[in-house]
Amino acid sequence: MFIQEISIEIKNPHVDRAKLIDKMEEFVGAASKNGQTQGEVAPFYLHENRLILLACVLEKSSFSRKNDNIYVKRARSELEKMCQARFQVKTLGKDASQTKHICRCRKPASYILWTNFLTLLSPLDCGDCWGNVPLYRIPKLPEPGEQEYFSIGSWECAYQSCDHLQMLCGFGERWGTRQMQNHDSGLSKDGREVCRNIEKMVGVPVYYYLYNYRCITREQDKQRKCPECGGDWLLEEPWHSVFDFRCEPCRLVSSITCNFR
Repeated sequence: MFIQEISIEIKNPHVDRAKLIDKMEEFVGAASKNGQTQGEVAPFYLHENRLILLACVLEKSSFSRKNDNIYVKRARSELEKMCQARFQVKTLGKDASQTKHICRCRKPASYILWTNFLTLLSPLDCGDCWGNVPLYRIPKLPEPGEQEYFSIGSWECAYQSCDHLQMLCGFGERWGTRQMQNHDSGLSKDGREVCRNIEKMVGVPVYYYLYNYRCITREQDKQRKCPECGGDWLLEEPWHSVFDFRCEPCRLVSSITCNFR
């Protein structure tokens, strides 16, 4: 992941700066929903005669025009017209806190949908190379927010909120844990529907991760069956050194509990 400075010079001396800020907010929001920026907040500010956005991006080319959807393209065009200038992109460096590599596979055989409250990465990983997959690499999903990934972003935000509750170990902890752990919770139902929609678009399996935090022994945990179909799902070797369980028909993956007795 990289930190980039995306800036535009304000060459138009008559531009309404309040409207310019509003349009920049629209641009930043559209880029976030399109997977071109990572994290909930991408700050921007005015410095002398430049409008500057600081963004976390998965690739140096994330803000390339070829990745724009209709909303990013429209906001970018309007901003450049208002400023009478074009955007400039400068890579400041790598984000040292996010070390996972980005998927370069031309045609992954599978994907995994998962996230946590700390990560700034995309919620989609490659099942082949275990690299992170920018959302703009996959087709847009057939949903009300055309040309966006609204359902993915909505699920991601909800999952990270549940993970926050679980990690705080206070109000809502058990509820948050159940939402992430149970295959038939409201959160899991939404996430699995996202997986099914992605699978329809990409034509390969998309697995959904179930969090696992049970106070049982490791051997007891290994005896558990797939919660959906009741079939065997314990793998002989962990998949990508992370997932100990995988059910092909149900498209579910999970790990041995870290709360074992």
